[in-house]
Amino acid sequence: MEHLARIPKNRIAVLIGKRGSTRKMIEKACKAS
Repeated sequence: MEHLARIPKNRIAVLIGKRGSTRKMIEKACKAS
């Protein structure tokens, strides 16, 4: 099963966070790579 989140282009930097910390946290929580 695949889940997709729709993120506006102007919010990508917020999603990624400093040094990718937010993105890594989301990937870990979702068991994604």
